[in-house]
Amino acid sequence: LWSGDYAAAAARFEPLVAKDPGDLTRAAGFVAALANVDPPLAEQLRLAEKVAATSGAQKSDDPVFLGNLAWVLHRAGDTAGSNRVLDRV
Repeated sequence: LWSGDYAAAAARFEPLVAKDPGDLTRAAGFVAALANVDPPLAEQLRLAEKVAATSGAQKSDDPVFLGNLAWVLHRAGDTAGSNRVLDRV
């Protein structure tokens, strides 16, 4: 992530997050990378939606994570989900 190669970072996080979408340490890195990938892959957007559905994401109060998650959900076409996340920031 620090290198600025967001697509590579998202690809590296993807299998880790797929194993446990509720692990917010890994999910936050994945979502941060994905927020900067243009265009994100459809399967990565679906995984981000799984992250958003976890209880950990729904209880998070981290504004950076929530802002990135809202942007990714918006890009996935989930405007309602994006707005729900933004309401918590």
